[in-house]
Amino acid sequence: MLCRLCDNQIRDEGVAIFTNEFLKYKALKGLTLFTNQITDIGAKHIARIIEECPHFRRLALGNNRITGEGGRYLANAIQRSKAIYYVGLAANGITFSGGKSLAAALKENTVLKSLWLHDNELTDDNAADFAEVIRSSTTIHQLWFINNKMTVNGVRLLASSLQYNPSITMLCMKDNLLSAEEVKEFENETRMVF
Repeated sequence: MLCRLCDNQIRDEGVAIFTNEFLKYKALKGLTLFTNQITDIGAKHIARIIEECPHFRRLALGNNRITGEGGRYLANAIQRSKAIYYVGLAANGITFSGGKSLAAALKENTVLKSLWLHDNELTDDNAADFAEVIRSSTTIHQLWFINNKMTVNGVRLLASSLQYNPSITMLCMKDNLLSAEEVKEFENETRMVF
């Protein structure tokens, strides 16, 4: 079963209610909750779904209010999941700590293929963590970091790690803190998109 509830102003209380209902059957395979009012508390409930539904594969929580703490809850669940292959956490306000937790989760998770973290608050320090993921993971194929707070230094770390991982097909870095001149430095890396 897939569930899509976008633009419904769902709050954490609503997430708690449907989490309990979904966990009665453990049949949920995907959850899309774009543009609601879910915070770190709701993320904690959603983490239970990831952990307890054995066939849960797809999570899309864009444009909510999940920050570093909620990122940590989700990261812990993702780390242990044997099924999840797509996570979208765009436009949530995920900060350094949440990004660090998500990078650590990817080092352990062996099934996740795509992670969307665009329009958050990730920095060069997070780029260093994700560069380690790129070097070590053979399952991740796409990382989306559009419109974060990474400078040319962080992007260099990510770019240099690509040589160790042919499985990465896309590293999207549009609208970070790079000048047009700095972007030219990466024009020969065809897997990077600016």
